[in-house]
Amino acid sequence: MPPLATPLRAGLLVLSLIGSLPFGGCRSTATTAANSTTAPATPKAASMTQLRDDLRATRDALDHTTEALERISTSANALNAYQAFNQKLADFEKLSAKSLLRTPNFHETGTGVFIQWEQDTQSIQAPAIREIADQRRLAVQEAYTALRNPMSTALTDLTDVTALLADLRKALAMDLTANGISAIQKPLQKARVRSTEFSNSLATLAQKLDHIAYSIPATTTPPTTTPPAK
Repeated sequence: MPPLATPLRAGLLVLSLIGSLPFGGCRSTATTAANSTTAPATPKAASMTQLRDDLRATRDALDHTTEALERISTSANALNAYQAFNQKLADFEKLSAKSLLRTPNFHETGTGVFIQWEQDTQSIQAPAIREIADQRRLAVQEAYTALRNPMSTALTDLTDVTALLADLRKALAMDLTANGISAIQKPLQKARVRSTEFSNSLATLAQKLDHIAYSIPATTTPPTTTPPAK
């Protein structure tokens, strides 16, 4: 059978992508998570998935830090509990610093991806198919753009939470007595609430980035037609 003509192959490529986006509400979180572990994101989305992984790692480190902080008040050995908290906080600070470096480049990260996708879409000759392809790109691009403000807020929250936990570390180091720990319970409660809220926001951002990254096609340029063998 002779190979398909380029426009038709392009159309099939575009049509095969329809429905892959999770924004229509048809796919569950569990399904998306499963896809994330079985089908790697495309090279075009590598920077997005790296940021997603940074956010997830930062969230896990924050949760471990908060848990270690809470154990200080109930531990029979406050010093050991404090040292465990100090180590967890150091791990969190290291990961948060990495996220702080990547987050400001969030907008630039996606710009090149969507510009290339738009250019490739214009190579489709059939207007109806080209329109479908362009609608798909716009859906993903709008979802990505919608994360700009939440990412900016997360950057501020990350700085604030890190500073709050660092202050608690200093205060506890200066007075790790029963009375000292008791006196600092109100700031500890504030840190617990802020950390939980921020942890949830990081989880949401990471999930949305995951959805977007796995909605970007590996290539939007139709493959070159191979002439039939003579």
